[in-house]
Formats: sequence, structure tokens, C-alpha cells
Amino acid sequence: MKIVQFRILVIIFGVSILRPDLVLSQAQTHKLIDSLINSTIEENGIPSMAVGVITKDTILYGINGTTKIKGNRRVSIKNLYHLGSTTKAFVGYVAMDLHEKGLIDIYSSIFKIIPDIKSNNNKAFHEVSVADLLSHQAYLQPYQRTQEFNKLPELEGNLTDKRKSFTKFVLSEKAVDKFTYSNAGYIIASYILEKASGKSFEVLLRNTIEGLGLSYIVGFPNREKTEEPWGHWVENDVYQALGPDHYYNGYDYSLAAGNMSMNIVNFSNWVQNHLKGLSGDPKQLSAKGYEMLHLDRDKYSYGWGNRNTENGKESMHSGSSGTFFSDVVIYHDKGIAIVMLMNTAQQNHIAALDKLHKKLFNMYSE
Repeated sequence: MKIVQFRILVIIFGVSILRPDLVLSQAQTHKLIDSLINSTIEENGIPSMAVGVITKDTILYGINGTTKIKGNRRVSIKNLYHLGSTTKAFVGYVAMDLHEKGLIDIYSSIFKIIPDIKSNNNKAFHEVSVADLLSHQAYLQPYQRTQEFNKLPELEGNLTDKRKSFTKFVLSEKAVDKFTYSNAGYIIASYILEKASGKSFEVLLRNTIEGLGLSYIVGFPNREKTEEPWGHWVENDVYQALGPDHYYNGYDYSLAAGNMSMNIVNFSNWVQNHLKGLSGDPKQLSAKGYEMLHLDRDKYSYGWGNRNTENGKESMHSGSSGTFFSDVVIYHDKGIAIVMLMNTAQQNHIAALDKLHKKLFNMYSE
């Protein structure tokens, strides 16, 4: 399982929360953005693309294409796209929520929460914190390819049991360079959050997202409904759509590493929530919590990459399991964010997405 890295190289009282059906029913696409997407996908052979151009007060949507190549079902803003590693931003959010509620201290050793796993076999990791896990500074093996997962012993029991076994195994491995992008770190983090809260990670995630009036699913969209977008990749030298029964399915315990799907409306509203939080209008978390998520650590904080450019501070993440692609950039000083989703992850398609991103930024950032 290859995960594309980020590219740098509960309801608050008194706040009304929209229901997911209302979020969708109030959304409409923008004709100009639809047209720009259509030109991009036709010129580059992209099955479909969805876009959100976001400010604190508005979201402009665009979408075009079909759910799969050689198909005629048109995509709509209700359709789901797999987020891949952009899921990590949601994990960071759950962790910050527990931190602010006093259920965890993200700066303390993880072994304060899982003392039963602490041993002489994992001395190299005794001072690792949740913050280290979330910022990829935990000395952990990367676990970005199937071969790495294949070396694991059989993980048995429910999802929490599997995560515990995974955690024990990975923490017994040889430490690597401190700054190593690691899916393992996020799987371990999800187990830590379970132990700290007494709830499964699936419940924690659901409560957090539904608390913002948003919805999502776990796994690939067409496993939910065949009418949803299908992912695409090259197999046997042929670019093709992956059906719902395709063997490629990831690992059920690895949700936190990158296995959420959302439609462009819910994803854009999620990002707008961050844009507002960073601008001093927070919901669910405190303003300090949003700042920590994005900027507490240089280059990569807690589920978000960050950098300083001629446009000021930026937060970003992209993700792919190889068959879909998600990309988000928040321009702090411009007060704008752009999110983009595709049901493909070919390099030429990502290059076309980047080109459209730049065009949209130039159009809407002033």
C-alpha cells in the first residue's frame, strides 16, 4: 500500500450545526469552475475531478467527468472520493480534541497511556509522544508499501486488538531516522487515542465529524455503492478502473493512515472550519488548538504540512492510495483555501491538477 506524502519537499454550545443533508442541499456548482475542470480532464484523460474554492464566508464548487473511464454516469457534488493520507488531518483533529479535553497530553510519552507495552525491547521509543507520532518524528519504520505490512504476524481480534498487536510489533523494530514519514505512526496514534478515551477510533472519528454536521465513509467509494466513483490505476500495462471486488483493499485496522472518503461539499466545509479556526472564529476546538494543529511544529505539525512562501503561511496535505488523489492548501494570509479531488493518481494527472490549482489561486486569491 503506497501512500503519497504531503507535498513540501461534539458540538459547541450556542453554535448551530448543519446536518449533512442540509450541507449538500444548499451547495451548487460554479459554472466557470465546472468549465475549467472540464477543459482539464478532457485535455489530460482524467476520469473526473471535484474542486472547492473556500473563504471564511463562501465556498465555490466545481465538478466534472464520469465515475469511471468508458462509463457514462456523470459525477455530482454528492459523489465520494477517497482521501488517502489526507485522512491524517482528521486524526490530528481528534487528538487535539482529546488534548483540549484533558484526556491526553500530546507532549507526554505514549507509554503513560500504554504502560503494558513498555519493555526493554522498545527503549528507543520510550520518550516518543503523541505529538511525535502525528508529526512523523517518532523514529518509526515508514510502512508505505505492501511489503512492509506483509512482514507483520497475523493480527487477530477486533480492530483495537489488531492495532495493539501492530503497535507492539512496530515498537519492537529497529528505530530509523527521526524525521521519517510513517503510516505506522498514525496507526499507533489511533490505538493511543482509543486507550486514552475508552472508545474505538471509529467511534471517536464519527463523533468528531458528525459533531461538525458532516459525513464520510470508510474505504473506497464504490465498495459502498457501485454508482460512486471508481479509482483508477495502471494494471498489466492498461489504465483501468478498479471494480468494487478488486483485490486491492488496504488493511481494516489502518483507517488512521489514510482510508476515509468524502464528497467535495463535506470536505470543503471541513477545510472551511480550519480556515475559520485559524482566523479566530473556531468551532469545536479552541483557536489555539487550530494553530497547534497547523503550526506547532515546522514543516509538518499534526496532520498538516506547513511552509512559508511568497504568499505567506500555508498549510497543506495531499493523499493517495494509488487510485484516487486528494489535495488541500490553506493560504493563511490570503484567507483562502483550495481543495481538489480526483479518482486517479497518475503523475500526469496530478501535474494537470497542480496547473489548475495555480489558475484558481490566481483568479480568487485577490
